[in-house]
Amino acid sequence: MGRVLVAFAAADAGPAERVADGLRAGGQEVLLAGFSAPGPRQPSLEPGACVVVLWSKAAGALPGLRRLAQRAAAEGRLAAARLDTTTPPPAVRLGPVANLSDWGGRVDSRRWQGFVRHVGQTIGGAGRETAIAQAPVEFPPFKGHWRAWAFLLLLLSGTGAGLWALFRP
Repeated sequence: MGRVLVAFAAADAGPAERVADGLRAGGQEVLLAGFSAPGPRQPSLEPGACVVVLWSKAAGALPGLRRLAQRAAAEGRLAAARLDTTTPPPAVRLGPVANLSDWGGRVDSRRWQGFVRHVGQTIGGAGRETAIAQAPVEFPPFKGHWRAWAFLLLLLSGTGAGLWALFRP
């Protein structure tokens, strides 16, 4: 059993409670830390504990939450998750950021299982490198640069004549 600190904006108390319940169902000891005002409040970080930062639009206005995330990331103990489409700041994106924006609280979903694995790897100082290497990566959608892809494909296949025909004015 590991200790997990779930940090969130006070406006996100409902989703934070669902996340905490899901982690408890997996055998984790969960502490909740709701941030409500931009102030100097900093919860203490216990040795070996994982810090789960739930990022949202409301969380973006809280520098205390951002400082906690930076501190946890520097120590390799951060597991970040998005609750909406807001992009977390670069300090929070040092590792993978789980997308829990449309997670309905089901602990048997693949997205939730991946997040729980990442939290488990982070508990006890498994390290940021291990968590990054094993976490799934979400790639941006294909933007339609078909000529560049065709050029690369033809270049790799060794048919130079096809290249000239493709890019001839």
